[in-house]
Amino acid sequence: GLPCAELWLLQWQSKIWTQIEATQRNWPNPRSGHVMTSDKKGILIYGGESSVGALSDVWRFNLGTSEWTRLVGNTPGVRSHGAIASTGGMYFFFSGGMDNTGTPSKEIWKAEYTETTITWLHITSLHIELGNHAMVIAGPLVNCSFPKLIIVGGQSYGELHESGSKMVTVAPDASCNAGYVSVSGEQWFSARMGHSLLYFGNKLIVYAGYGTTPLREWHHEHTLSDSAVHTLSQLCTFVSTDCWQCAPGYYHYNG
Repeated sequence: GLPCAELWLLQWQSKIWTQIEATQRNWPNPRSGHVMTSDKKGILIYGGESSVGALSDVWRFNLGTSEWTRLVGNTPGVRSHGAIASTGGMYFFFSGGMDNTGTPSKEIWKAEYTETTITWLHITSLHIELGNHAMVIAGPLVNCSFPKLIIVGGQSYGELHESGSKMVTVAPDASCNAGYVSVSGEQWFSARMGHSLLYFGNKLIVYAGYGTTPLREWHHEHTLSDSAVHTLSQLCTFVSTDCWQCAPGYYHYNG
């Protein structure tokens, strides 16, 4: 299929979908694999993949005027199939994503924006590349420029990462520098990418996705429809010093 450029609104009480038409001819190119977030007055999209490759543009849709505006500022570069996390303010966090060659990124960025401009700040780089993963905010900003971020699952160079041993927490230390914390290697659910992730009530909820079960058990691909809920306080965390590519639960994805 081909990417599209449609924007739809669901009226929650009536359960009726309505397509929102822009009031001007300047709007984003058709795309897929982009990320989207919102603030109190608008919707923002970044990157994605078009018919000519990955994109680097950032657009904001004003819900009051029904107009798209391309935000002006620096950019991490072309990215598709990354992950975004926000609390509804005029900022968000972005991790991973793939370039035009399909190579995932290790980078985590914070972006602050207005109705017309955007400024990106590189927070840190992981020591593993990620795409088609999921990320949530699991803590307040406090006195640092970024909160605790939790990343689950994903894909790196065509391979899936076991979510149980590949869950990553990026949290500020006492000096507001990024630190890496990994969940212990116990398997909570099977490897997946393209899944959904929510955090509330001190719980992570992971739903669906595409992946393989561990190769020691099965040798076929399937679409996952199960959900896994786990209380964060029950997880045993430690600072990871091992090579994640060599850790248990790292399986080849023959897509």
